[in-house]
Amino acid sequence: MIRRNIGIKEKDDIVISSAGGYPSDHSFYQSMKVLTNSSRACKPGGTLIIVSQCMHGWEIRDELFSYLTMSLKEISLNLQRSFTMDGLALYMALSIIRSHNVWLHSELPEKEVTAAGMNYLRDLNNLYEITAKTGDPVNIRSAVIHNGSSVLPINIESLKELL
Repeated sequence: MIRRNIGIKEKDDIVISSAGGYPSDHSFYQSMKVLTNSSRACKPGGTLIIVSQCMHGWEIRDELFSYLTMSLKEISLNLQRSFTMDGLALYMALSIIRSHNVWLHSELPEKEVTAAGMNYLRDLNNLYEITAKTGDPVNIRSAVIHNGSSVLPINIESLKELL
């Protein structure tokens, strides 16, 4: 559930976001909200760093793991033949993962995280090293969203239209 919209003038190069704790971070399926919401504040090709415990694993059906090796077009065709909400959620997550440089800090096994196209962030103390590689430190734009599952970044002009 979105609790609050935040107005942004432009998208950032780096967005660091957490799921906001239990229950929003108990699985990757639940954490897809933080990935989706936070991506709205990040430039395409930018760096998304997601912190989510995922102590209950992926929480998706085993057959959906085949999506990790499919193109987005193939997944879309599968969903047209046999629609499922968890399939759609995974499609949306993969479209973000494939258009951004996504790092995930969680309890998920590193091998599974990298198979999904994300970078595995073993230690949060490495945040500086990751962000330093992003570009010119003088001109880089960054944001931290501490509860990304309940905050929806919206272009400030669009936000004015909603009010």
